[in-house]
Amino acid sequence: MISLLKKSIQHERPCLPGLVMTVLFLSLPNLVAVFWPRVDQHHVENFWLGVGILLAPCLFSVSVRTALRLWLPLAAFLPALMAYHFVTGEPVREWAFVVLGETDASELERFWAPAVLAVLAAPCAMAFLWWFTGRHVPAGHRLGWLARGVVMVCLVVMPLGQMVFGGWGLGGQVAVKRLATTFPANLPVSAWRAWEIHDDFAGRTAVAERMEVKSAPLGDREIYVLVLGESARFDSFQIHGYARETTPLLAKMSGLLSFQDVVAPAPVTSMSVPLLLTPANPEHLRAAASLPSVVSIFRRAGFHTAWYSTQRKHGMYDTASSVFARDAEESRFLSGTFAPGNARYASAYDGNLLQPLKELLATGHRRLFIVLHTMGSHQNYADRYPAEFNHFPAERQDIASRPFVRALTGEQREHLSNAYDNSIRYTDWFLAQVIETLKQANAVSMMLYVSDHGQNKGDAETLPFAHGNLTPEVMHIPMLVWLSPEYRAQRQEQTMQMESHVGTPFTGSAVFHTMVDAAALQCDALDLRLSAASPQFRPGPRLLRNLKGELVDYDTLPVVLNAGKSATLGISAGTNIHSVPR
Repeated sequence: MISLLKKSIQHERPCLPGLVMTVLFLSLPNLVAVFWPRVDQHHVENFWLGVGILLAPCLFSVSVRTALRLWLPLAAFLPALMAYHFVTGEPVREWAFVVLGETDASELERFWAPAVLAVLAAPCAMAFLWWFTGRHVPAGHRLGWLARGVVMVCLVVMPLGQMVFGGWGLGGQVAVKRLATTFPANLPVSAWRAWEIHDDFAGRTAVAERMEVKSAPLGDREIYVLVLGESARFDSFQIHGYARETTPLLAKMSGLLSFQDVVAPAPVTSMSVPLLLTPANPEHLRAAASLPSVVSIFRRAGFHTAWYSTQRKHGMYDTASSVFARDAEESRFLSGTFAPGNARYASAYDGNLLQPLKELLATGHRRLFIVLHTMGSHQNYADRYPAEFNHFPAERQDIASRPFVRALTGEQREHLSNAYDNSIRYTDWFLAQVIETLKQANAVSMMLYVSDHGQNKGDAETLPFAHGNLTPEVMHIPMLVWLSPEYRAQRQEQTMQMESHVGTPFTGSAVFHTMVDAAALQCDALDLRLSAASPQFRPGPRLLRNLKGELVDYDTLPVVLNAGKSATLGISAGTNIHSVPR
């Protein structure tokens, strides 16, 4: 065996220096990701996967020089990919291609100089690859069995291990994401995903324009505000029985309804938000792309519509939300257009949404519908609130790039838990400010707050301080409704029905129907059986989608709790119900 190893090493020796240097040259986009803006273990694994992809032709007895020169066309993209990473801080993803199709010149202004340099450098990169392989890689050399084995490890074993040890559903998702961020696979994979996104959302405007919406305007001013939360866990709210004072302001709020048994329609933002905003249900998730949103329904009814967000317009987590934002007559993304690299979690504080809200209310529009899309409690938690909201002592603990979160020390877990509770306390302040602003408008007004999904606690068996799996902590979400005195007087039936359904189990898929019905709008997309503001409310089974794309019933899905006991993943209507003063 040792003799065979020596022979194999001697076989590769004449080719090895040129092979290594050429592969490193072609791997520059992956190397940049490893070191910029900081060393990231995920990108280290991506680098080795990229090596396997680049040398994959050698597995079929193609000579090394020919295999490397097959990538000559892609070498032209090397300068552009590196320039893109230095500007945004992350590899090219599908949303980069989406941006090219939907953005304007002002949003791409920061890319002009790097783009020009990349175009000029492209032929130089191709020429260098051709010259270098011709000079330093022996003609006709083919990899031996040992080198082919290394290529197989890089190409197959790593992604396969991710799926096995991460679970075939979630691990498979991660493996696909690896391909989407690893050169050269990220170019075709991202382009294909971008085409899917564009195809799904094509024609949405035409659908909305054909939608007939009937409304009966009141003599008074009407204002409806939908606040989309992020990663908020139901049982971290003081008003839901949590021991800590995380919602002291909401606890004192009059006219507030807290729905006790609402579950997210999906465990991730990109799947959940479309189901919150459209009449699509988890059985037909993809249909959400071609259906009118709650924004377009209110717009067709004659409301002035606005979308204000502290999430970024183009980012790795939620490209879809910005598409729904286009349904509004005006939109603002207060954290900027692009979500750069490992700084992607940095954002404007949610409190910054209050100023545009107040400015819009001061314009005098008689009928308003406003979406406030918050960053809420998204990782990193300590970035979500100002210093004065560090009520529970917490220092920033960056776990965004840690593959084994359970390796955190007890002190780190304490800081993360405290920071999460601080983010909930800041959400409490923000929602109280929104309500106070609506009170001052003296209008028929309503605020509905719902989180897209929850978040696992730090002691969770899987995905601690994260989401994506089907646990009560991720799926059980807060949903709050505040109704102004004027609304209660003018919309007595809707008020009575919402009050009577605070304990009814349902999913976030009912948000669209509840919001439309609460404003007394009528359209073909409205299903009164899914409106908590209707006496016909019959939400039925709580179906949702997991990351595998499978349709599951939340109330019958078995899980293993942290204590090791088997239980049913579901919360009965009578569990943890705490009345909120009205």
